[in-house]
Amino acid sequence: MGHSCLGDIVIDIAQNAAGSGADLLELEIDGRGGFGFTVRDNGRGIAPERLGRVRRGAADYAKGAPLPAAAGGRGIPFMARAAEESGGSWELDSEAGRGTRVSARFGAMGAPARPQGLPAGDIPGTLRTVLLFDGPAEVAIKRIRGDGTSYEFRKTELTRMLGEPGRARALILLDRYLRELEGASG
Repeated sequence: MGHSCLGDIVIDIAQNAAGSGADLLELEIDGRGGFGFTVRDNGRGIAPERLGRVRRGAADYAKGAPLPAAAGGRGIPFMARAAEESGGSWELDSEAGRGTRVSARFGAMGAPARPQGLPAGDIPGTLRTVLLFDGPAEVAIKRIRGDGTSYEFRKTELTRMLGEPGRARALILLDRYLRELEGASG
């Protein structure tokens, strides 16, 4: 399918948002009852006629049709297929000039409905990758773990605490911080 874990799908969708001309990218990863995520941006958005083509192409691909050439990139169709194969769902909303919201919910981890299910992957690594994308001045992340505990942070807050994320020391501290947050039981 092109992705080795659900985190790869999140990165793919978030990278599109980061390249949309947005100055704000919001990511929420929700581990309750499976795995879900939402990516929002305030970038260029998608024109209505193209949005319809992308939605139709992704829906057809999710049902087993060949990957559509005219639908745009591969991220939305791959996400749609993975979500539907797991017994989950997906949504794509966009308005030209105002931004885009992409969300997906995947079936419960290990549930029988996930015959070709993907593991969640390295969540701290996924968050770090999204934080390092060029583009948006602000990245806001909310993580809800399977037990319902959560944490939130913003790129600007982390930069004040740890320094510029692109520097090696800051990356090491960022990785340690995210892994500690992820490992915390609330």
